[in-house]
This record gives sequence, structure tokens and C-alpha cells, in this order.
Amino acid sequence: MNYQEKLKLAYDKIIKANNILLVSHISPDADAVSSVAGLIEVLKEKNKKFSAFSLGKKEGVYNFIPNEELVSSEAPKSLNQFDVVVIFDCGSLARTGIEMKIRASLEIRRQSGIKKFPYFIEIDHHE
Repeated sequence: MNYQEKLKLAYDKIIKANNILLVSHISPDADAVSSVAGLIEVLKEKNKKFSAFSLGKKEGVYNFIPNEELVSSEAPKSLNQFDVVVIFDCGSLARTGIEMKIRASLEIRRQSGIKKFPYFIEIDHHE
């Protein structure tokens, strides 16, 4: 699958999703927060339900970035409520702050074959 096909697949998954989780790396910098905040703007325009999370985000540091107040430093209790999880700017799952939840969700999906579990999308400009 080429880059354009991957981009279209990611877009289609996001547009069809009912509930989306946006995640950036732990102790986020302005780059990570603004990546999440940018997609929040798109999701708001599309009237999509979403949550945004970044472990260790310091309150008030990035208040110059629109939508940064919608990025919580508290992890969701479960990933099963989400149709899509978009991971930004993370070189590894360990940098998400919810690695064990992601791995558990992927393992359950692998073992059961059930498709209800979240679809994971990774967006990282470092690659």
C-alpha cells in the first residue's frame, strides 16, 4: 500500500468512526500538542465525538495553541469505547502512556477476530 492509499484509508476510518481517541507522546512538546489540536479542529468541524490524551501534559504551558485545553493528561479507562485511536509523534508504544491498554486491545482482537476493537492509526513526521 502506497502513502496515498494509507492516507485515504486513515481518512476513511476517521470519517466513519463514532468515537475517536487522539494520543500524543508522554510529556508532550508543542509539536505533539499542536498535532493533536489540529485534528481536534477537523473533528469538531465534522461533528465527531472524540477524546484527546497526553500523559504528563502540563496545564497552561501550551494555552497559545487552539484546542489545547481539550487535551487531557488523564488516560481513558478503556480503549474499547473508541472506534479509532490516532497516535501522534510516538516512536514506540511505550511513549503513548497507554502501551499496556493498546497491547491488550490488539491481543484481544488478534485472538478473537472481533472487529469492534479500535482501529489504530499512527502519524509521525519523524519517520
